[in-house]
Amino acid sequence: MIIESIGIIWGKNYIRNFFNYSYNHFLSKNNIYFIKQKKLKINIIFKKSEEKFVKEYINKTNDKYINILFLPDFKFKKNKYETHSFLINQFLKGINDNKYIFLMYPDQIISKNFFQFLFKNKNYYELFFMPGLKIALNKNNKNFLKKKNNSGIETEELSKFINKNLHIKMKLMTINNEYYNNAPAWLIYKSPNQLIVKSFHLTPIMFKNKLIKYYDPNNKIGIDDYLTKNFLSNKIKFIENSNNIAWCSYEDENLNNFSSFKNTKSYIESFRWIESCTSKYQQYLFKKYVFHLFTNKKYTGILKKIKFSFILFSLLFSLYKFSKYLKLCKK
Repeated sequence: MIIESIGIIWGKNYIRNFFNYSYNHFLSKNNIYFIKQKKLKINIIFKKSEEKFVKEYINKTNDKYINILFLPDFKFKKNKYETHSFLINQFLKGINDNKYIFLMYPDQIISKNFFQFLFKNKNYYELFFMPGLKIALNKNNKNFLKKKNNSGIETEELSKFINKNLHIKMKLMTINNEYYNNAPAWLIYKSPNQLIVKSFHLTPIMFKNKLIKYYDPNNKIGIDDYLTKNFLSNKIKFIENSNNIAWCSYEDENLNNFSSFKNTKSYIESFRWIESCTSKYQQYLFKKYVFHLFTNKKYTGILKKIKFSFILFSLLFSLYKFSKYLKLCKK
C-alpha cells in the first residue's frame, strides 16, 4: 500500500500559512518513517512565479522528503476550486489506478498517527470519509499551530484544540449555538468535552485513484464533491470518532460579519435547505454516519443523552416531508 499525498498551494498568504502551521506536521517523525519505507509520497505543486518565495520557507533538512513541482502560471488561471481540481486531475493521470490518494490542503493540521492509522487498514477499503472541522486562526492559538514538534501532535491534544477553537462557519451549523443559520451542510452538537457531527458533505480523506478515473474537471465540481455526491464504491470506511486520528483546517475569522445570524434558528428553514441543496445519496449518508470528536475518553458515556438531539431533528424532518406529501395528496 502506497499513499500519494498531493497538494496544490499558491498565493503568498496560503504559502506562508502552510509553512508556518502545517508543513512540520506532515513531516513528523512518524510520517518520515513511512516516507523512508517508500509507503508515503508527499507531492506539492506551486506556481513557477512564486518559486523564490517558496524556497525561503523550505526547511533545508526536510525538503528531501518532499517532491516539489513548480508549474507555469497559466495553469492557475481558473478560480481556486477549478484550478485545484484541474491540476490534481492532471497529476493523477500519471499515477497507478490502485494507488491511494490523500488530498493535502494548504490549511490542514493532522495528528501524528494520521497516516499510521490509514496504513493499518491495509487494502480493503477504497474510500475513507471523515469530517474536516474548521478552526479559527487567531493571535491566541497561532503558537499551538506553529509548534515545531518532530513527534507531531497527539490526537487527544488536537481534538481538544479543535473543540475549543471552532470557526464561526462551524458554529453556523451547530444546533445548540446562537449563530446557527438554518443551512446545515453539517449538523453539529457541541458540549465542553466533545462534539457530534452528522454531515451531508462528508470529506474524502483518502481514496483509490481508480474512483476518479472518469472524473471530468471541466464540470466545475471539485474532486471532493464528486466523491461525496456519487456512489462509487461499496468499500467505504467512515472514521467514526477521534479515538484514532484527528485533523482540521484553519481560517481567519471575523465574527462581525456573522452577527445577523444570531437568534434566527428555524428548523423549518433548515428542512427546506436540506430538501433543495442535498442529493438522495447525501441524505442517506447523513442518516447512516455520525462522527464523535472526543477531548476526553471518559466522557463517552454521555453520548446517549446527546444523540437525542439528532433523533429529534431526524423525526422533525420526517414529519416535515410527510406534511408536504399530505398537501400534495389533497391537491
